[in-house]
Amino acid sequence: MTMMTNRRAATLLALGSALAGCTVGPAHPGTNLSYAPPTAATTLAPQRGPAQLVEPGAPTPADWWTRFRVPALDALVAQALAANNDIASAEANLRQARALAGVARGNAGPQVDAGYNVERTRLSGALSSPLDDPNASLYTLHTSQLSVSYPLDLFGLQRNRIRSAVAQAEVSRQRLLAARLTVVNNLVVAAIEHASLAAQIASAQASVDSNRRIVDLLTRRQQLGDVGAHALMGQGGGGHVGNRLLEVACGRSGR
Repeated sequence: MTMMTNRRAATLLALGSALAGCTVGPAHPGTNLSYAPPTAATTLAPQRGPAQLVEPGAPTPADWWTRFRVPALDALVAQALAANNDIASAEANLRQARALAGVARGNAGPQVDAGYNVERTRLSGALSSPLDDPNASLYTLHTSQLSVSYPLDLFGLQRNRIRSAVAQAEVSRQRLLAARLTVVNNLVVAAIEHASLAAQIASAQASVDSNRRIVDLLTRRQQLGDVGAHALMGQGGGGHVGNRLLEVACGRSGR
């Protein structure tokens, strides 16, 4: 009796160990991250235009660049989003991840397999007796088959595979959003810098043109004896400064 009890205890212990080995980890593991303290909203008062309220953490519109109300910028962003290779690759990865998630869900459902087969058979009567019925050598065989299988997810393996595939699809979606945001940000910043340099060049060019007109007027007045040479020399120094500013602005813009 004692030996049978020991055998049962050993069997139960082995079964418990096997079940413990088949258990999976936590379904939703978490990671505690330390975030920076929240920043209060700030109001910016520009030199021109209305005041702007900056709210950290507020949702940003998906088409935030359209708030500039510049049709040329909108067209440029649309062209960049349609022709960027990084965005196209991220979109392909997202489609693949969603397809794999669908496959994982499909594997968790019942599998149905149906088949139907028809065979028409005729036996040769060359070696049979002429007294036999010739119709007896013709027959048709119909075969149908239906099989249904359902995977038993006792330990949560399939459920965790589905969660993993869905999480991978979400990661691919976030990567696509990051790629789009990176392309748009770089393009808008480059467009703003280009516009700023173009404005600086236009301002420097206007200053140089004004200085040239002043020099021409002073030259005429000197010819008439109204001013001396010192006035013309002083205005010429200002012209050199304007030309230098124009060269610096053109150099920064790559012209």
